[in-house]
Amino acid sequence: MLVFVLVSNLSPLSKAEFSLIMENNRWTYPYDAHGHRVAFAEMREHVWELVDDEFRSLSASVRDAGGYEKTSVRLEEFRWSDFFRRHLPLPESDAEFDALVKKAVEPLDGVRHSTMWSRYCWGQR
Repeated sequence: MLVFVLVSNLSPLSKAEFSLIMENNRWTYPYDAHGHRVAFAEMREHVWELVDDEFRSLSASVRDAGGYEKTSVRLEEFRWSDFFRRHLPLPESDAEFDALVKKAVEPLDGVRHSTMWSRYCWGQR
């Protein structure tokens, strides 16, 4: 079950105003599964139209494995996804995915405050 909370009524706004407010408040992340920025007009309108992003799944698995803590920073997991997308290969199997989770957690565990991993994102343990 999903629970939604109405934060603000943006229906009177133009599309340009709407997209600006959505992005400035970090209520949306206008990037595709490859990390490329997309225009608001090109964004999917429904959740069921979204494309699976392996790196988004990877960032969630790294968090679940203790790589970083979930914080109140909006859309934080997307920053992690983009970071992993730039530094890790796309997994082609479940075994590769599991190996990447381990590879991603190790640097965070050992030298978390001085590595590129922790400098890039918020929420490190």
